[in-house]
Parts: sequence; C-alpha cells; structure tokens
Amino acid sequence: MVDFSYHDEKLSDYGCIVANINTGTQNSVQLGTAIQLDTIKTRQNYTNKIINVTYNDVITATFDICKNPCLYKTQRELAFSDGEISHFMRWLNQKQYYKFKPIYKDGMYSDLYFYGTFTSVSAILFNGNVIGFTLTFTSNSPFGYVDDKEFMVSLHENNRQFIFFDDSDEIGNLYPYFFQLECLAAGKLLIENNLDRENTIINNCAQNEIITMDCANKIIQSSKSHPTLYNDFNYHYPRIINNMENRRNLFTISLPCNITIRYAPTRKAGIII
Repeated sequence: MVDFSYHDEKLSDYGCIVANINTGTQNSVQLGTAIQLDTIKTRQNYTNKIINVTYNDVITATFDICKNPCLYKTQRELAFSDGEISHFMRWLNQKQYYKFKPIYKDGMYSDLYFYGTFTSVSAILFNGNVIGFTLTFTSNSPFGYVDDKEFMVSLHENNRQFIFFDDSDEIGNLYPYFFQLECLAAGKLLIENNLDRENTIINNCAQNEIITMDCANKIIQSSKSHPTLYNDFNYHYPRIINNMENRRNLFTISLPCNITIRYAPTRKAGIII
C-alpha cells in the first residue's frame, strides 16, 4: 500500500506516503477472517457437531505514514508542524466509521474498500520533531467490500422473472442498501426469490408508485401518499442469497415494474501493507 483515501480525502493530497519507519517488515497479512466454532461432541462417533459460528475479529491494520521525501528537500520540511499534526488528528481520529480505500502501486485490489476508523494515532519522534505517525485502522466488519454494483431491469407483464448473480465472497444472505420498484400497474406486489423461503409482500400499490427499500437498514418509503404502507408491508425485505453451489437468484415480480438494485458485494480480503 502506497496511499489511501479516507473520508473522501487522500493521504497523497497532503504530500505524504505510507512508509515503514523504524519497524520490522511484516511477514504475513491476514487475508481471511478468524472464525469461532461452538461445538458439542456427539456420543455416537465422538465427533464434534457445529451448533453456532461467529467471526472472532474485525479487520485491522497498523502502518506508518510520513511526508514524501521526494517532495521535500530538508529535514525541517519533513517534520510536521503543529497545524499539520492538528489536521491529521482531526481527519483520522474520528468517532464514526468512514470509507477507507487502500491504494496500491500496481493497481491491485483497485475496487476494494473497508468501513472503519483509526482507533490509534501515535507520533513518531526524531530529534524532538514529529516525522511521522503510526496508525491503526479498525474496520467495522470481518471482511471488506468492492465497488457498488447496480442492476436495472424493466418488466412489462405480470409475474415476470429476472436473474441476479451474487458476487459476494460470504456465503449466506446479503441485504442490498437500495431496492427500488416503480409499479407500472396497481395491485398486490409480490417479490419472490427462488433461493429464499419467504416472499416480500406489499399490498395496495398504486400505478406509478415508486417503492424504495433500504433492505440493509430496514427502511421502506413510497413516492405517493400510501397511508397504509406499514400495514400493507409484511416486513420481509428482499435479500440476495448464495451458497457454495449456487449464486443465481431467480426473482419473480407479480406486477409490471421498473427495478433498480444497488449493493456492495463482500470480499474476504485483508489490508496488505
């Protein structure tokens, strides 16, 4: 990693680079996730049976940053002023999660990013001057994400189908943060996924009504006056599913609709320093 962006700003915008200041080179980098298995031993054959699975850790990375020596000529210029230190602390050491995107010289993992914050910022001193910082980034999940994907389709008849392939590394369910349907006819809206055991139901939809769902945060909104929306909705938000054998989600929509789906596929990848 030679650079990164965080909270819509890049490290290189401030004439700085990711470096290794008076520290040893790391020999390994966490790429997967630490999994904890809760098991019980069966009496029949003395093997363990999994009863619960959780991820032990979120992704973390510790690295140094300093001013780019190619841009500054003197030792004094390479030191950080009080104002620069204040700015870096304000930018990096925040109490909220923001998008963190590593930038690699060879363009590797160019679409990979994480959400998190810098839980530790330490000054590196030399001859009484601050010449760099040691940063520890802590993500909010045990995996990263790749650039958001958008899918759009128009269905002009009742009970039409479309196929959605899940590109995530994580097996299981993923809720898209944006699932929008523009109803081209009035009636009962039924969303069925062949990989899901439950259907999404919204009754009393009007023609040209736009239903927008943030499935990840469980929010539903309508573009029209739909006073009974919260009673008409069965509160099963559409989700994208994959298993080891199948990533193909076959959706069936009961009403003619224009549909837009946006989601962030997960990636089981670490932060390579």
